[in-house]
Amino acid sequence: MRYLDSSTRNVDQALGHWIENEPTTSVSHLRLQTGYFSINGLSAFGGIIAELVGADLPVSAVVGSNDRDTTKSDVENLISLVGCPRPNARVCIVSYSGGLFHPKVVHLTRADGSQLAYVGSANLTPAGVGAGNIEAGVLLDTNDGDPVAVLDDIASRIDGWFAPSLPAASIIKTRADVQKCLDDGILGLIKPPRKSIAGVGGTSSGPSKPTLSPLKTFAPIASSSPSSAAATSPSSAPTVSAPSAPTYSLGGQDVLVAEIGGGARWKQANFPIAIMQNYFGVNPVANDQIRLHEVAASGAVTNAVDTQVVNVKSQNYRMELLAVAGISYPASGRPIGIFKKIASKEFRYRVFMPGDPAHATLAGYLSAKYAGPSHHLKRVIIDNSELQNLWSACPV
Repeated sequence: MRYLDSSTRNVDQALGHWIENEPTTSVSHLRLQTGYFSINGLSAFGGIIAELVGADLPVSAVVGSNDRDTTKSDVENLISLVGCPRPNARVCIVSYSGGLFHPKVVHLTRADGSQLAYVGSANLTPAGVGAGNIEAGVLLDTNDGDPVAVLDDIASRIDGWFAPSLPAASIIKTRADVQKCLDDGILGLIKPPRKSIAGVGGTSSGPSKPTLSPLKTFAPIASSSPSSAAATSPSSAPTVSAPSAPTYSLGGQDVLVAEIGGGARWKQANFPIAIMQNYFGVNPVANDQIRLHEVAASGAVTNAVDTQVVNVKSQNYRMELLAVAGISYPASGRPIGIFKKIASKEFRYRVFMPGDPAHATLAGYLSAKYAGPSHHLKRVIIDNSELQNLWSACPV
């Protein structure tokens, strides 16, 4: 057991220091519980969450909303970050009248079965995780001899919030669930103003006070949640921030022709960062979403889904192609996907298997046009007119 107290102002007393130094690939389940929340309070956890989402491993987050302090935009960014509505992504919002939901707990289960937990005062906010406040708590680690039963109990208590029909807990899977919490008065559109109390937060007229600065800072996941002082309308709610990216206009290179790699989870297609940025237009610092329209052989759209794009440590991005769910990867030859951009981050697509009409034509075209390393999957981005010249009857 280790006691953390950031009043020492040593960086190793910040919760974020310990999370940042936990190997991302070692974690098999992340559980979070916090009284107060902002999406950038999870910046230190970004690598761990990306690995878990990419491997479809569990992330469970129990978030308080006291006096509507938690905002709709922060929860929308949270469910996007953890990959809702996948079964292994669990989010719930807890709210009471007459009292606060006030625990601050982090629990990691590692792939080897060992467990690490933090129990203390730090909320999942930048000031809490980075010790911009004076925070105190304890770290427990079964690798250091702390009781397994205690860490099991911590995990179990967090899991208990996902039991059915708990009156204070709202299970969140979709943006519609987030909107319902807003409509029910559980979430806010903006952060409420802090109450001014004499002698607190610099409001005293007495001697000047020491200034606190965070011991740890992390790259933000999203722009800051608006405050009531700064926001004037719901349109000022934050969105996941993105670095500058090429401006896209329809009529340019609208079409991606791409071999799809194999593996047990081949429907989770991997693409390099250059294609994800320059063609799909995703944010490379946060798990972004695109909309994919599955196209039948007739050209009709059979399904349209918002698909999470996950950044994995290999600098590839992974997204799920539900059109091939349940289909075995071919014994010879590679499936070829055609994606056609119809709007920003919105695409029609179809995956053609060896033996399908025009698959051989597409494979020959990729072999002739692809100019990259021979051991890489062949992918080319082209104009729609070039696709029409290649295959005028293409349903995509």
